[in-house]
Amino acid sequence: MKMMLREISKVLPGKLAEAQEIEKMERELAERRGGPPPAVTRYIPFARHGDRMQTIVHQVELPSLAALAAGLEKSRENPEIRDIEAKWEAVLESHIIELYIVVE
Repeated sequence: MKMMLREISKVLPGKLAEAQEIEKMERELAERRGGPPPAVTRYIPFARHGDRMQTIVHQVELPSLAALAAGLEKSRENPEIRDIEAKWEAVLESHIIELYIVVE
């Protein structure tokens, strides 16, 4: 069953440039690990209200829930990924993960 994962990240005020650098580090790590980064669609607000411009949405389709679980398990073994996760924690105000079933 095909899945879609969406991450909604609200970045702390003044930390958006740092968050974009962390995203760049993630892409470079994926390339160094031998493949292109996953086909992630990245969104930022077009119209905003208040401080919502500090929001980044990532969305990716996965072949299955098992593929997601395997990828997460593999990530936990990599110290570079753990370092990147720590960097994210330092710039995020909130982080929501949503999982959907892709209906075709």
